[in-house]
Amino acid sequence: MFFKNLNGECQFMVRKGKKRPKPATVQRPQTSAAKLWLFRLLALILIPTLLLGVLEAGLRLAGVGYPTRAIMEKKIGGKTLCLPNTRFTWRYFPSQIAREFDSSLIFEKEKPARTFRIFTVGASAAMGIPEPMHNFGRYLEVMLSGLYPDIRFEVNNAAITAVNSHVVRDIVRDCAGYDADLFIVYLGNNEVVGPFGPSTVFAQTPPALPLVRAHLAVKSTRIGQMLDGLIRSAADGDTPPKWEGLALFMDKQVRHDADAMEAVYRNFEKNLRAICTTARDCGSAVVLSNVAVNLKDCPPFASLHQDGLSEAPMQAWQQAWEQGCTDQAAGRCEQALEHYLTAAVIDETYAELQYRMGLCYWNLEDFESSRVHFQKAVQYDTLRFRADARINETIRRVAEGREQDAIYFANSVAAFEAASPNGTVGEELFYEHVHMNFKGNYTLARALVPAVEKVLSAKGMSSSAAILTEVQVAERVAYTDFEHAYFLERMVKEMMNKPPFTQQLNHDEWMRETVAQINRLRQSCDVQECLRRYDAAIEAHPEDWRLLASQIPLRVQAGEKSDLKSVESQLRKILHLCPVDFAYEGLGQNLFNQGRLGEAKDVLNQLLDLKPNDAFAHYLLGEIARRQHDYAEAEKRGRRAIALAPTIPVTYIMLAKTYDETQATDKAVRVLNEALEIFSETKDAGRFHLQLGNILFKAGDSKKALEHMDTAFRIQPEYAENEDYKMLYDRIRSALKR
Repeated sequence: MFFKNLNGECQFMVRKGKKRPKPATVQRPQTSAAKLWLFRLLALILIPTLLLGVLEAGLRLAGVGYPTRAIMEKKIGGKTLCLPNTRFTWRYFPSQIAREFDSSLIFEKEKPARTFRIFTVGASAAMGIPEPMHNFGRYLEVMLSGLYPDIRFEVNNAAITAVNSHVVRDIVRDCAGYDADLFIVYLGNNEVVGPFGPSTVFAQTPPALPLVRAHLAVKSTRIGQMLDGLIRSAADGDTPPKWEGLALFMDKQVRHDADAMEAVYRNFEKNLRAICTTARDCGSAVVLSNVAVNLKDCPPFASLHQDGLSEAPMQAWQQAWEQGCTDQAAGRCEQALEHYLTAAVIDETYAELQYRMGLCYWNLEDFESSRVHFQKAVQYDTLRFRADARINETIRRVAEGREQDAIYFANSVAAFEAASPNGTVGEELFYEHVHMNFKGNYTLARALVPAVEKVLSAKGMSSSAAILTEVQVAERVAYTDFEHAYFLERMVKEMMNKPPFTQQLNHDEWMRETVAQINRLRQSCDVQECLRRYDAAIEAHPEDWRLLASQIPLRVQAGEKSDLKSVESQLRKILHLCPVDFAYEGLGQNLFNQGRLGEAKDVLNQLLDLKPNDAFAHYLLGEIARRQHDYAEAEKRGRRAIALAPTIPVTYIMLAKTYDETQATDKAVRVLNEALEIFSETKDAGRFHLQLGNILFKAGDSKKALEHMDTAFRIQPEYAENEDYKMLYDRIRSALKR
């Protein structure tokens, strides 16, 4: 039917029961199911990625986390210098026990003309324990300079204590972009105990290499670092509060035939090949050296019997062992060997058994058999701190036949054997298990020279000069009897008088001999003659800042410690040549001791500009603030220093004095108790008990004060002879009688 609309126009209305025709529709293209799922997938990926990117950027802007590259760049004096990242190893270790590069790793970003740049990488043996300024790289630099006087050799020590190939792989990657000519790799001692190893304090089993790389990639982000920090906080107490050296691994024994060892060897080889590839991709040559260890004079650290020994064989083994030990102690080596061989038929994998057999053969002058058993003792040692034969075979295999790729092999083990009595490496070249003395570092450097000469020859360089002798190198670096005794003392104090060395066979006898050797060196050392040798070396090489730095302990020994002006001048000369952190620290302390607090503060702030996390600088700035009665600043600096390095005793003393002087007695007591939790087994504990006694006495608790004073005198008896401490003690006792 028709009807009129409001405009008077006629329109058609459909009658009831009849369908109205559908209006024409525009055809739209249909989205396929595949495209729809693609859009959803992109949204699922892009939106979280965008959010994570925003979070990552925000964390970086807020200063959360830490940089992960090995090298940091800094503008100093119109040049861009490359400095070590002090937090580089935080990805691999908990921060409180993380190890650092030696502070001498400083070089110009733009390589100077006629300079041949070398990086030495590895762990503590490569770094140069106890003194990195006397490592093999230093001696190699001296030798090469003598062979090629027209070339400036720059050998950068990029090794770090306690690391393994997982870490060195990243060090090489980060150093490769700085115009490196050569990487020297001396690596293999820590593959089991280093990060991601089966005996490490940081993991239980060695993960597959892709998982290791993925883990490290995540921790290179600030988000990953934040999550890692939260996880570690939740697991508080699982991580040691401070670095305790090899003692950290006492309960982490691993047998040679453990399933995990195959993963160790496999990961080591893959990492070594990756190191070579990275170096070659940046145009650098590589020298891979096998690793020498102390065989003859380093007994195994721990031994375990093979699995599955039943009671009867175990009793027979024990009986033969005890009879052998009795005969050996009596000097009856042939009879002892008969018993040891009987035990070996039952279980030869007990490391100390092999070592004792080696000693017997040595005393019987069967040196070939002796060496075989010493090597087996290393293989079966269940605290695996030394590179074994399979590690060295892997190094040789990776380098073998690759000189056309500028990858060279240095057989340092053969050089050590040639320099050792009867071809068996021992104490003549090592302080203890792997750390080399002067002769050992010289031997290693000398073994590397032919491989380095091949690298130079490929670049069209040659030399007809003779390689410097051991005596000539000692003169060039001013190595004297003073250094010999000084380094031995440091090794005894810092390593060899602690576990696991204290549980080694014949440790007490070895300690007596070492202490006697130190005393002989001290008595025969002519300090003035040593100073003259230094002066001659410095006069011949005035730009060698390491000579100036090495001379300071000798000058202190010579009685110049009180001559603060003279030491100040020496430290300023070092800083003029190289902005090395310990010179800033020394100069800051020197100026502080002179009472020039403002100048000390300026120097320490310069250090923090270079090294923001220098705990000593924060401590000393806190001490300066305390003396200037800026207690808020003193507290802030002290807490910062403890967070960075909880093992500096004087920081706790400074912080306790700060609280004591502001009548915050509870805080003072708390911080000293924090210190005692860390230092309870050391002599430093005496200082904290002494301080607690003083503070508690002033707070009116004379009973507890006296207990702490008695403990302090027991730990450090010399305190009882100090007049001030005796007076305090008498006052406390008098107060208790009242």
